[in-house]
Amino acid sequence: MKHVKLFEQFISEAKMPDKLIGNDEIVFLKTKEDSRGAHYNLYYKGHDIEKGGAKFGSEKELKAFADDYILSNQLYNKLKYKDSKPLPESIVSERKASAVGKYDAPDYKELMDLLDMAKQYADDNLFRGKDFILYWADDRIMFDNPNGAAVGYDKRDVRKRDIFSGKKEVIHTFKKANYSPELTKKEVEKRSSGKISVEMAKWQGDVTGVNYKFN
Repeated sequence: MKHVKLFEQFISEAKMPDKLIGNDEIVFLKTKEDSRGAHYNLYYKGHDIEKGGAKFGSEKELKAFADDYILSNQLYNKLKYKDSKPLPESIVSERKASAVGKYDAPDYKELMDLLDMAKQYADDNLFRGKDFILYWADDRIMFDNPNGAAVGYDKRDVRKRDIFSGKKEVIHTFKKANYSPELTKKEVEKRSSGKISVEMAKWQGDVTGVNYKFN
């Protein structure tokens, strides 16, 4: 029962998105979160554009603000010729991630079903190069050809409802698989009989999740 409560606590606390992309490709990046809401820093081309950031009490409030927020002419002129910079990492709570991975293991049967559905969607709708990968990021399922022709931003930024008909736990299934990368690699490669390879996704040397490569 203690383990179930830990997982329920994780779900209730992690209610705000880690990252949101608004108008003018402005990125809202979460820096901290508590029961009263979450704090975000705002970035354009990797440059911090809102001193002190902003706090929002709910995802609805965040999205409403993002829908109205645009880059000022002054900021655009200041930054348009500057090089883009990598974004800093949004918050990652190791305690929460460990709780999910340890106390509520990924449902690998469900994950394999989702990967089959994603592959079918890609085969029917996208250009799938030899290095084609699928990964989960920011509550979206992403498709990419990292070493070949891009599939197009609008097609690789595909939300779960477009491809996972009838599945309700898509985000949590992919999220928990990310939190258990070594086990996910072992299980997926075994269950797919080598038809899907699992690569460690890294950011600044740290493993942040997994990429699924269809062989």
